[in-house]
Amino acid sequence: MDQTFIQIFLYLAGAFFVDGLLISLFRRLKLADFLAHITTGMILGFLLVHLEPVIGKESLNLFIKNKVVHYLAYLGLMLFMMQLGFNFDRSFLTIKNQKSLFLQAGFLILFSVLFLGSLGYFHLFEKNMARNYLFITAFLGVNIGAVLYRNFPVSGSLKKSFTKLLQIAILLDVLSIFLFSLFQLYAHYKSYNMSNILIEPLCGLILFVSILLSFMPDKIDRISRFLYTVTGEYALLLKLGIFFMFLYAGIKVGVSILLMGFWAGMLFRYLAGSTQFEAKQKFFPIASYLYILPFVEVGRFLSMEWQTPPIFWSTLSFLLLSLVGIALLFSIFQIINKENGLIFGLGVFPRGELTVLILWLIKETSSPAIGFPVTILLTGIVAVMVTSLLGTLLGKLLFLHPAETKSSLIS
Repeated sequence: MDQTFIQIFLYLAGAFFVDGLLISLFRRLKLADFLAHITTGMILGFLLVHLEPVIGKESLNLFIKNKVVHYLAYLGLMLFMMQLGFNFDRSFLTIKNQKSLFLQAGFLILFSVLFLGSLGYFHLFEKNMARNYLFITAFLGVNIGAVLYRNFPVSGSLKKSFTKLLQIAILLDVLSIFLFSLFQLYAHYKSYNMSNILIEPLCGLILFVSILLSFMPDKIDRISRFLYTVTGEYALLLKLGIFFMFLYAGIKVGVSILLMGFWAGMLFRYLAGSTQFEAKQKFFPIASYLYILPFVEVGRFLSMEWQTPPIFWSTLSFLLLSLVGIALLFSIFQIINKENGLIFGLGVFPRGELTVLILWLIKETSSPAIGFPVTILLTGIVAVMVTSLLGTLLGKLLFLHPAETKSSLIS
């Protein structure tokens, strides 16, 4: 049997076995899950490199370049983004002081562009705007969910601040997804030659109609009921056909897998409807076993491409200082805005899953013309892991006791 096919099972066995051990440890330490997944990939990458004398260079190269493993990671990424889209509720961002929410998010974006943009433009990328755009986009989002909101006790009087912080984080995550997708569309069509004058416009039309319908769930529900009237229980197969056609059309016209996964999750929720409530509730827990694979690939990349030239430590230091500067400036802004500066400052410091995934996709899809330096990608991934670890440590020190006792220090 084909060795490429056989190696898939070895890869999955190693990934799930190691991750199963690490995830239980990391959750006890209240660390973010994605750190366990990345560490799993680092261990697998380390073992592969040091097992070369045993398994042979040819077998090692065959494993590293296994296309099926690569596609499984993309499938896991797609499913991960689908769950985010499936659980996304636009009403969560509809609040009484919506202008205040957008103003605070806008200032955080401004501070991020100021610090990260200056670092990238003047120090990292030799004034290359394309690389700087991707760099800012990757580090725009924050990871409040993995550090504070889920792991530490929140008193009733501070829930409002934590909820607003979570809303800001969601806004920035969605913005990062769209900004990265815009760049990928630009890169896709910059040197694109239409191979089929019929397929590409047809895919664009399918994508447009699908996105339009996602804003009209009532229409989708009517279509779903009509399909059931015509085909009965087999309507599910028809809806799956519609769903996969939507994915094909979007990826064919160059939309980022991040945005396609996110939007596919929303479409999946509406297509399933109440008739498949039980099925859709079971789908994501089963699919979650594939979520780890893109992060495992990030860890493998980190381990197998590791290099520490003199610029690595200086770049890591400047990047961490930039993120600290953003957090401090946003904390001061929130104090002026009569908010709890400690919570907002600590909450916007850590970066998380989305930053890591964008950095990995930059590596996977970046054109030679952009030439994003590998050292910067490695440094960025390490910086994300450090900020998440520091955020958890600071959270333990500051919030294991009632947060009101700490808020007086800064607010």
